Amino acid sequence: MNEFKDLISQVKKNCDISDAKYWGTFSICGLLLRLRELYRSENNIKHYHKISTRDIGEWINYKEKLWKELEGEEFKDIQINGNRYSPFEINNINQILKNNKLLYGAGLGVHSKPIFFLAELISNKTIKDIKIYIAG
Repeated sequence: MNEFKDLISQVKKNCDISDAKYWGTFSICGLLLRLRELYRSENNIKHYHKISTRDIGEWINYKEKLWKELEGEEFKDIQINGNRYSPFEINNINQILKNNKLLYGAGLGVHSKPIFFLAELISNKTIKDIKIYIAG
């Protein structure tokens, strides 16, 4: 996915903006659990590996500073091949990405918090007019 570093960076930026705007909607316990999983994801740490308290503490400090900088920002357009798309134009973005076996998603999650992702498209199929995508 090295050729998609810029796209990955754009998606992560919108994730950070969403986190900055909505971090206060979770209880402290819920927030800490979510941060732990986000730390694992961003650092490619498997669930069975121990997380260093010092490392995650430094990372949380970094995230809190980043959120303060981003909480007033609007979501950024996604730029691909010189074209700009609203981050919620998932059909147009996926039309471009499908030949590269990638799947982009955006929508509203818990507490209507905007969510964004980019993943490897493993397979897709249609069942009773419903498109199903398997991503990893």
